[in-house]
Amino acid sequence: MLPLLRALSAGGDRGDNLSRLQDYLDGLEAVATQLTQEPRRPERASVVRLLLASDIHDNLFGMRAAARLAGGGGDPVDGVLLAGDLTDHGTRQEAQLFRRVFGALAAPVVVVGGNHEDSPAMNEFARAGYRVLEGEVAAFAGVRVLGASDPLSGSARVDSDVALLAAASGRLADLWRTLAPRPQVLLVHDLRQAQGVAAAAKAAGEVVLVAYGNDHVAGVRRDGSVLLVDAGTAGASGYEQIGAGSASAAAAGGSPEPAAELRDRYTFQLLDYSREAAPQVLAVTTVSYALDGRTVVDYTPLAE
Repeated sequence: MLPLLRALSAGGDRGDNLSRLQDYLDGLEAVATQLTQEPRRPERASVVRLLLASDIHDNLFGMRAAARLAGGGGDPVDGVLLAGDLTDHGTRQEAQLFRRVFGALAAPVVVVGGNHEDSPAMNEFARAGYRVLEGEVAAFAGVRVLGASDPLSGSARVDSDVALLAAASGRLADLWRTLAPRPQVLLVHDLRQAQGVAAAAKAAGEVVLVAYGNDHVAGVRRDGSVLLVDAGTAGASGYEQIGAGSASAAAAGGSPEPAAELRDRYTFQLLDYSREAAPQVLAVTTVSYALDGRTVVDYTPLAE
């Protein structure tokens, strides 16, 4: 405040100084209004909290950051959802590394494989005690999660297969229609695998949260009754991609990579559900760690 007062009282036209002071006060009032109207996060004990992480790609920092968030500072989450591409080449050694660095958690862990996984890695995750979901439903304090791996999660192939994803989407939608009650969450690696379920839920007005990764760009958006939660990447696209330009992929005929400021960021999502017989999604919190040291927490309330 003292530098501000000195600037306002130093020479110049007094009317101009008063105008500047009024602008400053108006700004303070606007900030104060935002702070007082900021939605309060529910108490931890009143929610079922799930950690969503994806696309770690062998990144040690991403593994450790995910483990710390899962630990919750002594108040661990109720469950961990891993949406694939934890490894880069799908080897058993990569999965063992993840297991050692991620450590033993109090919370149960479910995994769906990504296109960068392979059978050796998926088998190792299962041996680690993680539940690999292949068209199965897992429950976390009443929140039901249906999960399915990418069609290439058991293959050494990496490039996504559009035809296989479309076929997987149809099978998942058929399975979805048979389930009662419907799961609150659908966990996949590639959003294209969830298109059938999303279309069916939207047409019926049924609420479902689709949790996914693959594109390395975190986000939260609604599409009718469907909530799309993109985990982004908890590995900044893997060590070898940090700082890489986006033009190279496009020049090679591939899909353009996200902008560098979006790629070079470690992102995680925390999903909060109400603790009741029919849990409702209350909020999604995006936690982002940037390479320049910045940490951003973006809280998105969703309760009506």
